[in-house]
Amino acid sequence: MGIGIGMDVLNERATMMRESVQKSQTINNIIVSILGSFNHCLSTLETAMRPTQIFVRVVVAVIEMINKKLKRAEDLGKLN
Repeated sequence: MGIGIGMDVLNERATMMRESVQKSQTINNIIVSILGSFNHCLSTLETAMRPTQIFVRVVVAVIEMINKKLKRAEDLGKLN
């Protein structure tokens, strides 16, 4: 009888382990799905922002060029 009871306990534990692994796999699948969705949204956002980023770089470059020209003009004014 002791062996039968031991097998029942082992079977119960094995069943609990299987259920735990299945729940873990389900949670893992959900997390992967969420991360995939987040990645897709982030990629879409980056694509939408790209033209603005290019525009900002151009504006910054123009401002830097204007500042250099003003500095040169100031330096030339000091020489005269």
